[in-house]
Amino acid sequence: MIQEFQVQNFYSIRERQSISFVPTNDDNMRGQYVHEVADGVGLLKVGIVYGSNASGKTTLLQALSFFRSVMIDKPESKIDDMGYFPFLLDKHSEGEHSHMQMTFWVKGEKHVLNLDFDSKRIYEESLLVYTSARPTSLYNRVYQPESDHTEVTFGNNAGIKKADQRTIKGNTINNCTVMAAFGQSNVHASKLNDV
Repeated sequence: MIQEFQVQNFYSIRERQSISFVPTNDDNMRGQYVHEVADGVGLLKVGIVYGSNASGKTTLLQALSFFRSVMIDKPESKIDDMGYFPFLLDKHSEGEHSHMQMTFWVKGEKHVLNLDFDSKRIYEESLLVYTSARPTSLYNRVYQPESDHTEVTFGNNAGIKKADQRTIKGNTINNCTVMAAFGQSNVHASKLNDV
């Protein structure tokens, strides 16, 4: 279940914007609208996006759709465009990376998935899991400009065998997320299957 989604420098969104499913302290109808994802952690079952015309409602939904697509779909070629535009109304944002972050819960564990990218490649991607108060890295990915390749490091908690790690790394091209590469790889079940 999604706890929060953040987006920055995507279409008409320049500054970091977020949508949160963390409920307020109001207990009115809490049983109907809040789902318990872990002991003491409840999240809203539904969210409403509202605002005046041209305030970014549609762009926020497009960002969620883009994030889902880039995490699931592997590009046909490493030269394919990412399929979006950064904020183009100032020169500074046009040259900056875009950023998305999703905090979500799976099987009672909190996960944080980060993505830093532009229209051609993914620069950074990471997935953390909170099995305790401190986060543990499931994987971390960094673009190496001097060699024009991606360096992927898997954490011990990911539960991915070395041979499977090599397969996923081989499928993780510059414009493809590790999650999409994992989904296209014929590898053993691991912690990433739940995600």
